Amino acid sequence: MTDQILNRSYPILQRRTDDWLGDGLYYWQDAPHRALWWAQQRVHRARKRHLVQGPHRPAVLRAEVDLGGGLDLLDRTPTIEQLLRLAFELERATGDAPRRNQGDSHTLDCAVINSAVAFRLTRVGIVHKVVRGVFVNEHPTRYYEGSALLKEAHVQFAVRTWAAIRQIEPVDRETIKERR
Repeated sequence: MTDQILNRSYPILQRRTDDWLGDGLYYWQDAPHRALWWAQQRVHRARKRHLVQGPHRPAVLRAEVDLGGGLDLLDRTPTIEQLLRLAFELERATGDAPRRNQGDSHTLDCAVINSAVAFRLTRVGIVHKVVRGVFVNEHPTRYYEGSALLKEAHVQFAVRTWAAIRQIEPVDRETIKERR
């Protein structure tokens, strides 16, 4: 998969059903340790469920991404709020069975984001190449009592088209260790 991403042959706009930012290739913003930890956990879980066999060494890739034209959930605007509210209502009205977020599965968020992006494209002609947001775990751990600083919170984005990626390269594990 790493080689496919590096040579841009990986199908970037995979249909996702439970990733919170909808379809796309996911990145942690400026967080290589977090990305490596997540990749290692994913391989570990897949091995326990016998979905992978043999050596699988997780990789971290650094990408320079053009966030212009993206749906930026960090910027609280009336347009974004109205768009997400509308997408939520459309999802509730047209969904066969009500979707919901539960644990690590964010099927409702995924459907709402995908609906919002599709709505903007078909109704307004706006293409969102990237979706960016802040993720806070359901039960966040604080660095110390009374702190607003959260251990597991992170900024993440889903790249929806190769055109948004200016440059991509592997990150050496030693470089990640040195940043600690």
